[in-house]
Parts: sequence; C-alpha cells; structure tokens
Amino acid sequence: MSCFDIPAIGDKATAAEIARYLFRETHSTYELLVRMEKEGLIKGHKNKGKTGQAVYKLTPKGLRAYHNSLKRESIHGTLSALTSEERDQLKSYLRKLRDTALGLLATKELPFPSL
Repeated sequence: MSCFDIPAIGDKATAAEIARYLFRETHSTYELLVRMEKEGLIKGHKNKGKTGQAVYKLTPKGLRAYHNSLKRESIHGTLSALTSEERDQLKSYLRKLRDTALGLLATKELPFPSL
C-alpha cells in the first residue's frame, strides 16, 4: 500500500509533532491517531532515527478524506471575498503567528498581560 506525507507537516509527522501543530497534548493526539489508523486513514511507520517514534502517513483513503475536507463550501465561500494574493498573504500571516506561538510555548516565554 502506498502512503503519502501529511501535507501540513511533511515526512516528520510523529505524534509529538502533530500534537504541536494542533496545539494539543501528545497523549490525546496519540489516541486520535490510533482511531484514525483503525479507520484506515493513516499508517504508522517505525522511524529508524534515534527516537524510534512512529512517523504517520496518509493512506489513499486518508488522502481522499483530506482532499474532501478542502472542498468545504463555507470555508471557500468565506475566503472567496479575498483575492488569490490576499489568501496567500493570510496563509503566510497565520503560519507566522502559529510558528511564533509554538516558539513561545517551547521556550515558555509567554508574555503575560499586567493586571
């Protein structure tokens, strides 16, 4: 069976990496991955690296589900108010904010507002 990298994460889609991407705890993400694997949406492959963690990839069924999720009319209807260039800018801004938030969470340098 051929498998495909998870589009948003790539070839390093471990439970921990997916949890960081989703802003969820690793244990709850792992439980979700187990259910997805039982449904035939993903397949875990042993990583030959140092950690030995499983790397998850989409099965053909999972890839179809992913592509179907991109077809949600409400999202496309809302985003249709933006030009292609504006959608690209929005995507870039959202990624930058997500990456900054992840960086702050990783270093625990969260700015707390003064009361």
